[in-house]
Amino acid sequence: MTLLLPNPISAARSNRLLTALLAAALAALLCGLFVHANGYVWLAAAAAILGIGLAWPWVVIRATTARLRFDSERGREGEPASATLDVRCRLPWKPIGLRLDGDAALAGEVEVGRRALDWTPKRFGPVGKGLVLSFSRPFGLWTATKQIELSREMLIWPATHKAGPVPDCEGRDSGEHAGRRVGTGGEFCGVRDFRAGDRLRLVHWAQSAKHERLVVRETLADATPQVCVGLSLNTKNHPDADAFDAAVRHAASMVEGWTRSGSTVVLAVDDRRISCPPNAKPRIALDALALLSANDLTNEAAMPANVDVWARDERRPT
Repeated sequence: MTLLLPNPISAARSNRLLTALLAAALAALLCGLFVHANGYVWLAAAAAILGIGLAWPWVVIRATTARLRFDSERGREGEPASATLDVRCRLPWKPIGLRLDGDAALAGEVEVGRRALDWTPKRFGPVGKGLVLSFSRPFGLWTATKQIELSREMLIWPATHKAGPVPDCEGRDSGEHAGRRVGTGGEFCGVRDFRAGDRLRLVHWAQSAKHERLVVRETLADATPQVCVGLSLNTKNHPDADAFDAAVRHAASMVEGWTRSGSTVVLAVDDRRISCPPNAKPRIALDALALLSANDLTNEAAMPANVDVWARDERRPT
């Protein structure tokens, strides 16, 4: 079940309807007082509509409960996610028009009962916080809301891409010898085809001429490389929210890609430094990046020190 239905009754429309009914009730009262007693009939009709329109949403929400449980605690931006929504109502009939609101990823109409929700997150960050059950039928004069019960929260990690080769960082080796790990600073162990990002000093020119394509030397690393990835929270480095989101995705790509390739990666954000060991999932770093938003940007944010590579919006020229 995909929740992509728009809200049929906006807040502005509700305000206009409520104002119009109040004006009609006042006009009917004045007509009854100074023109004709039939005005009281119209006053009673307007009062009935107002009473039902304001009381019925309150009754329905008071009699309804909703519980949301995500199938996993972590998800990935752009990848399918799922959850289970259980809506219960104590009224003898099922109300029509219940909605989930408060989170654009899940907003839409829902029905009473247990339903599986399938959707694709469009942005990284926590999902479900601030999610409410709302009801405004039959006239849309007022929207009553109730907080959704979350059995399990979900955090969406930023989408990642290929980060490229680990840069050389002089003086930043951790000192752990890894004799069987491919690198650039140790004993010669073979050759391979040239890949984007390889240095020209590693090209084996004799083998390249023999095979009529670029071939590079491959060596064993003397130590586990360590690289520090920095992400600035200063508004001067990010012109808008989209640029900051792109920089967060770039940071996640470098952290996850380089730890997977056997490097120790340190993520520096403001005054925080998160160390990610090689060949392990950098869960703490990805969680920290997923919780960032453009609201965290300030003009006073200091630049992290001793950074080797800065995360940036790769759509912009350097």
